[in-house]
Amino acid sequence: MSCFYPVHRVEARHLNLYGSLDGFEYEKIDDWRLEKKEDGMLEIIFNTPVPTRFLKVHSKWDDRDLGFIPLHKGEFKNTLPEMIAVYYQVNQRVEEYQYDAGGNRKQETITLRSSTTRNYSYYPNSF
Repeated sequence: MSCFYPVHRVEARHLNLYGSLDGFEYEKIDDWRLEKKEDGMLEIIFNTPVPTRFLKVHSKWDDRDLGFIPLHKGEFKNTLPEMIAVYYQVNQRVEEYQYDAGGNRKQETITLRSSTTRNYSYYPNSF
């Protein structure tokens, strides 16, 4: 049994990528590549980490029929979480601890990309 997956005619040259930290001012991103997967999916891979919170993909592709009339058949087949996978590079880990007067740890806060705080509790008379 064989499966048919569409052959994509969209190439990297048909796409421009732009990143922004604030959602207002965007800069073009050039250091990326496009991979075509066996299941018909297209994957954009950044060659180096991109410091951005917002990403725009501008497609210059327009499919046309034999009479050169635009077909406008662009279609997303997946939900947003299925289309986008984001991996974060963290350069620093910060650990903060709070202790009570007896030297017992009361609280721990670990900051990577965001902060996670955990409170400690002890059984009475367990010191």
